[in-house]
Amino acid sequence: MNKTDLKKPLAFSFTTLVLVSMLYLSDFKSSIEALGQARYHLLIAGFVLTNAPVLIYAKVWKNMLDISDVRLSYGSSLKVVLANTFVNNLTPFGNIGGEAAATLYLSELTGKKKSKIFSAVFSASIINFIPLIILGLVGGMLLGYISLAQILTGLSVILLASLWSTYAPDVGFSNPLPLKIKRFLSETANGLSKLRDRKKEVVFLLFLTHVAVFSSIASVHVIGLSLGYKLSIPLLVLAMPLARIGNYAPTPGGSVAYEAALTGILTYLFPVSLQSAALITAIYRAITYYTGIVAGYIGVSMLEFEGENLFNEDKGQT
Repeated sequence: MNKTDLKKPLAFSFTTLVLVSMLYLSDFKSSIEALGQARYHLLIAGFVLTNAPVLIYAKVWKNMLDISDVRLSYGSSLKVVLANTFVNNLTPFGNIGGEAAATLYLSELTGKKKSKIFSAVFSASIINFIPLIILGLVGGMLLGYISLAQILTGLSVILLASLWSTYAPDVGFSNPLPLKIKRFLSETANGLSKLRDRKKEVVFLLFLTHVAVFSSIASVHVIGLSLGYKLSIPLLVLAMPLARIGNYAPTPGGSVAYEAALTGILTYLFPVSLQSAALITAIYRAITYYTGIVAGYIGVSMLEFEGENLFNEDKGQT
């Protein structure tokens, strides 16, 4: 068995150890007793609510690929999104490794340039992430944790950075990026510019992704109810987006960072003990992480069965 063969089981074992540690933190004996007394119909509802958003994300990916003239059926898009989740959960790149793998795979499958594919995948990721930013900022403002001045300052910094990267070369400042990377970024930007002509479609997709985020928020609320805790949905609107930042930590599926973030935020915002918050987090992560691995493995297997291997040697255009 080579190093590559070892990476996936090691990543799986790492995250499993994290979740077991969460149960230990929540007092293992008390956790088992709480699970034994839980309302299982609510746990099932939480399972459905937390995993249903993948159906929306597949729609977003399909539409973004269509806009970039990369035709893919909804079924194929769903398989690629599941495979993307599989890669994210088993590689030490947080929630960004799967996008690179999907770009390489789709480039090979369609013969399209990687920059064109990446612009579509990147656009889909942005649309999927925007609701978290909006809801997090709105929740922070309503609860007094974030001021309008802070938001405007952040937007100003982003705008200035964008203007600098766009116009600096035109006014005599050298661009340190290699030509190949500059060309790739330029083609990616051109692909993103197509979104301007499809504003209604983008707005509709943003609506769907907001529904997806509310589904995830509702799942944590329902999981809490199943254990006898009433977690305020308005507070969860703030808690979940903040915790999701941990998903981008350089660990399999954002493990450790996400669990620590969500547990800490739940303890801070809600009248629940550290042990109870850890148990809620462990249940939520278990039904998302392991479902993502199983469903993702099925997605990868179906792609391979159809003759297309997500992990083949790259043959697409640059």
